[in-house]
Amino acid sequence: MPAPDTGAYIHYWYAEGEEKERRPDIRYMKEHFPNTEFRVLTSIGHAGLAVKKPELFASLIREL
Repeated sequence: MPAPDTGAYIHYWYAEGEEKERRPDIRYMKEHFPNTEFRVLTSIGHAGLAVKKPELFASLIREL
């Protein structure tokens, strides 16, 4: 059953090279949360955005 449409937007960021592992999650999000915006981040490992690239993380947050 899909989630109720709240009009909210979700930003789903994942690292380049994680497409295979994230595929089920991405499929679920597309099906249940159609307003999700996906972004592939390069040169960042899994869970590395805030820890390894805090300036980029802050910049992405400010863009929201």
